[in-house]
Order: sequence, then structure tokens, then C-alpha cells
Amino acid sequence: MKYQGVTLVQLWATRLLLCIAIVGGVGVSLASYQDEVKVFKQWSEIFSALNGSSEANKPVQKLSTDNLYWIPVASAIGFQMLHACFNYDLKATEDRNTTGAPFVHALITTFSSHSVFLKQSRPFWEYAIDSDFPQSYLEIIPPLISLGYSMYELSESVTHSSAEFFIHGAAMFLGLYYLNKAGKIHLANAPLLTEASTIFYNLRRVDSRFMYPFGILFIIYRWGVFPGIVLSFLKNVYWKDVRYEGKEHVMPIIGVGGSVLSMMNLWWGVKIIKKMAAYAAKKP
Repeated sequence: MKYQGVTLVQLWATRLLLCIAIVGGVGVSLASYQDEVKVFKQWSEIFSALNGSSEANKPVQKLSTDNLYWIPVASAIGFQMLHACFNYDLKATEDRNTTGAPFVHALITTFSSHSVFLKQSRPFWEYAIDSDFPQSYLEIIPPLISLGYSMYELSESVTHSSAEFFIHGAAMFLGLYYLNKAGKIHLANAPLLTEASTIFYNLRRVDSRFMYPFGILFIIYRWGVFPGIVLSFLKNVYWKDVRYEGKEHVMPIIGVGGSVLSMMNLWWGVKIIKKMAAYAAKKP
């Protein structure tokens, strides 16, 4: 049996590569530490964060992603495998299911980013310039998963010649990669809040009426919440010329990148409203 020319052997080979990436990444990460106690604390913190434990959010030393490079690799392979499962044994007359992996990614990042923001007692602009963050793996693991997801999108765009996937995947990859290099990957939780609308966008395959909650949440998050975060940063940091560590990295990412993304969301939002209006007009 085949899935779009991919045999069962190739599918199982993908699963094997995923296992190798996870086991190999974990092994290298652990081997990079000489202090066994530090290793135990690091992985305890990871599992506590994933389980939503309050222990994961206690003030600790600033964390680094130096030994977590395996997460984007493993997640990229995982999303590709998930896509293959959703499209296994697809008939030639059937449309390819492109919503499975994006739906799972949206679920993960929506809940994680909201959890991070709800637990913050300070506004985002203070959080962005504080050199003591990130302090929890919950702040950095989901953005690293998103980095892997962007690799999946780039792979899909090349395989199926999709300009939309390529543009979105490339922009996402470059933004997250640059944030990670600057030691500010946790700031990606701000734009990841907007993934709340993406959940319903990918449910439209189940029922076209999901476009309504998608459109409403798109306007709320991408016209209201996210631009508000960017404007707050510009007002309290950029316009007041506040000095802080890593300013040369943070300012282009939040100021320029956030402004461009907000303008693109404005354009997309107008198209979505028109599409919703046209869809409603066709209904009896």
C-alpha cells in the first residue's frame, strides 16, 4: 500500500528517524553536562512544565536553549509523520488533508502561550527587556516546537509547490531562528497567542461554519491583542529610549517585525470579513 507514492517501509523509516532524533538529542543533551544534579533539575523542570506544575514557574536561573536543539528536529519529523498518517492510503480523487499538523500545532501553542501570559504579573514590554527571562521551560519549549513546525511547512511547500506554505514557513523559521540566536525565544509566545484562531481555521474541513469563530478570533487577536502588545512595547520602551540588554536584537524583532505582521493581519482580516459576508449571503 502507498500514500501518494510513499510505501509503508518509508513511513516506518520516518517513525524510526523520529525515535533516533529524540533519543540522540536527549543523549547529547545529557552528555553535555558534567554535573548530574544539574541534569536532573533540567529534565525535572521540563516535565514539570509540560504537566503544568507550579514548580515549573518558580523563579530560577535564566534558562538557555543550547542543549534543546533536538526539539525542533524531533517536532519537524513528528509533524511530517502526523501529516502522513492523516493522508495514508489517499485515493487519487481525494484532496490532500493539509489541516492535521497545523491543527495540532495550533492547539499546543495556543494553550502554552496563554498559560505563559496568564502567569505573568507584569506587562509584556517589561518581560521583553528583562534579562532574567526565560525562567521556565514552558516559555521556550513550545516556541522551539514551532521552529520545527516551520521546517515542516517549508518541506511541504517544496514537495507540493505551495507558495503560501513557503512564505509562511520561511517567515516563521527566520523569526524564530533569530529570536533563538538572540536568547529571546520566549518572546515568540506573544505572536503565538494568535494561533487561537488557527484552531478553527483548520476545523473548516469538518464543518464550513467553523469559519465564523475563526474570523471572530482572528479579528480579536490579530487586530486587537497582538497589535496592542506591539504598541505597548513601542510606547514604553522605544519612544522613551529605554536602555536594556540585547536591545539591538529585541527592537528589530518586536518593533519592525511586529509592525509588519500587524499590517499583514489587517490586510488578511479585510479579506476574511469579505469572505464571511459572501458566505453568509449565500445561506438561505
